[in-house]
Amino acid sequence: MKITIYIARSLFVLFLCIIFHINLLSQVTPWVEQTYQGNDLIDVKCGSDVLIAADLPFADKFYIFNNYSGNWEVIELPQTIKTLADGDLVMAFSDSLLYGFNSKLQVSDIIEIEGNILELTGGPPDVSFACSINLAMLVTDEYLYVFDGEVGNWQSYNYNFPPDYSYGKYWAKEDFIAAVFYKTGSHYPTNVVYSNQTKTFNELENGCSGNIDMDHGFASAYWYTGLPVTRFVGYSALSNQFHTMETSPFFVNSSSSPNDHSEKNTVYTTYNLTENGNQRSLIFYGYDTRRGQWEVDNFDYIRTGSSGFGSFTRGGQISAVCIQPEVSEPAIAAIYNGILGSISFVETSIYPTEWAEGVYGLCGGTTFIIADNDSAWGHDINNGTHSYINYPFKPEFVEIFAGENFATFSH
Repeated sequence: MKITIYIARSLFVLFLCIIFHINLLSQVTPWVEQTYQGNDLIDVKCGSDVLIAADLPFADKFYIFNNYSGNWEVIELPQTIKTLADGDLVMAFSDSLLYGFNSKLQVSDIIEIEGNILELTGGPPDVSFACSINLAMLVTDEYLYVFDGEVGNWQSYNYNFPPDYSYGKYWAKEDFIAAVFYKTGSHYPTNVVYSNQTKTFNELENGCSGNIDMDHGFASAYWYTGLPVTRFVGYSALSNQFHTMETSPFFVNSSSSPNDHSEKNTVYTTYNLTENGNQRSLIFYGYDTRRGQWEVDNFDYIRTGSSGFGSFTRGGQISAVCIQPEVSEPAIAAIYNGILGSISFVETSIYPTEWAEGVYGLCGGTTFIIADNDSAWGHDINNGTHSYINYPFKPEFVEIFAGENFATFSH
């Protein structure tokens, strides 16, 4: 079947229209036509100024439209399996060939693949290929391949593939690429990375599970039944270095993921609450991918009666967890400031009577707020200030929303 593809050109937007059996010509927008023989449905991926179209799977060729040049290109790549596009980059691959293209620089590269592609089914981050606005990746059981848009060609890294590989997580961000190889049994995952900042690869055999939502790197603590220690791993793409430490084993508590309104998501935190009779200690751990080092501090207190604990939340550049040593005492917020790389324990002026009912905490990009059915308290790490308000009403529940540099509550 003859199919005609029309592209509407503009400075920032690519609009695709696929026409079957009819000629549709825009009255106001210049259209650039490309015709091919294929099935009714064509797979199309769009970046910001580039588009790739192919009759997948197992196409013998694919079609690229470059908004910078205003031209279509036809690339022959027998048995093409997948295509991806983001920013100015596109990638395509078969079982044996790998193609990358930067539309802005108008450079492309095609190489032969060595090894077996690890994961082809499912979606990100479970498949072993990805594309961001600056970087594209493909992982086989022998090599990590990276197309760096600033370099304009594929680079390969012969990493140490774990013989007990079980499954993996793979992702591409603006300035780094990460592959996490999980193993059968009680073993730490292997981490393999590429930094767009340093243009180099790195590898850590005993790594961590990482965090796909973090910018400029990732971090996490990892422990599994049978492992001798809890292992903390942080990775900063700015230096392309791993930063590790170990503690006695404990169950790793996970905070909530940062909301979509944070401009930067650079922090990871966890905590360990230890007990020895009435003596308790909250040990708080923090890592910021821009700073590239772990911070640890603890808050010790004596429990003589009822106490509360909760509201563990992570934002863009801040994370917090709250405790209340006694019902008669205010809640204490353990706050990690990613900008300064510091941990502080701050009295909140909130006196929750029941943590299980109506106590809420949330981090924004640089703010933290905790509220109950009587009052609310907020903290800003930009200037270290905090504020308190007592409600003139007694709501049945409180709903909190947090943005980059503010937080609100309503009922």
